[in-house]
Amino acid sequence: GTWLKCFNGSLAEVTNESPLAAITMLNSDVKNLTVSVFHRHRPTLISVAFQNCGIQDVPVDTFAHLPVLKKLTLSHNNITKLIKNALNNLPMLEQLDLSYNKISRIDSGFFKRIPTLRLLNLDGNRLTCFSRVELTALGSLNKIRVLENPLTFLCRGR
Repeated sequence: GTWLKCFNGSLAEVTNESPLAAITMLNSDVKNLTVSVFHRHRPTLISVAFQNCGIQDVPVDTFAHLPVLKKLTLSHNNITKLIKNALNNLPMLEQLDLSYNKISRIDSGFFKRIPTLRLLNLDGNRLTCFSRVELTALGSLNKIRVLENPLTFLCRGR
């Protein structure tokens, strides 16, 4: 499939392209993602990466209805929390990289909508606690990375 790779690009480059299999944007001033960015690429998009783009949050349904998306990378941004329905209807998602953001909170139920996830990277965030109950929704998970987080033992058993 066709792919787009941009350095210092804009979202206009993504929305103006014919259907893509992969989108990689590096060092771009994106900040806010919306559903409309990916609308044209729904049936074909397998991989999305926005690295060092200043993204502050992932609104509900931004990546919704991408039936073949397998890899989502939002590393090196400014995301502070993961809200419950941010990743809806991603039946094929296997890899999620949210490393090196500022994530300190993951809403209850965030992982329920991504049961096929095999690799989760949360290195370099501000997480202090993980709920075992939340992670049980990830039955396919093979690897989770949480290095460089201020994790404590205060939440054991929760």
